[in-house]
Amino acid sequence: MLLIYLSLSAVVILFSTLVLQRWGEAPVAIAHLLFVGGVAPLIFAAIAHFVPVLTRGRQAHGSVRWTPLLLQLAGVTAFLGFSTGSASLTTFALVAVGVLLVALNFAAWLLVRARNTLGSPHPCWLWYLAAVVLLCLGLTLVPAMVWWPGLRHELRLVHLHLNILGFIGLTALGTLQVLLPTALGEPDSGAAARLRRG
Repeated sequence: MLLIYLSLSAVVILFSTLVLQRWGEAPVAIAHLLFVGGVAPLIFAAIAHFVPVLTRGRQAHGSVRWTPLLLQLAGVTAFLGFSTGSASLTTFALVAVGVLLVALNFAAWLLVRARNTLGSPHPCWLWYLAAVVLLCLGLTLVPAMVWWPGLRHELRLVHLHLNILGFIGLTALGTLQVLLPTALGEPDSGAAARLRRG
């Protein structure tokens, strides 16, 4: 049910951002609404759905299941802060630290799930862990922008690349290698080895 809600809300957010862009909304506000409010919650929910399969275990527990909704709330908060201009950089740093704690809890869950797997977990879980770690590194740069305002532009670019190329990119590449054979209806015996090497 959560995946359906997040999929629908991601579509609504996507169309909302297109309208907001036409109205001249700040690009940074739109980016945070789209990424943190729409895309990231959907990715976390998908990872939480796939990891029990990859580790042959039970569904995610309570705090992990709330992760996508907490991210969505953080995305809307960031959007409102950037949109109204009422939030300070310190406020954004505090929101980023909150999201960082949520993401670290999620990463800890991934580690526990992999450790408790009967046999060896599918190597795709490592791609998910790497993606979450890169997201966490990107989040640590938000408070750094407050502490070192002279480096704000450079830190913002690294933050952007860690989120888009790191978090979204690794998640997409790992998931595609697992789901593509299913979608094509033919096995790919080399997928696990490729993921392990990668």
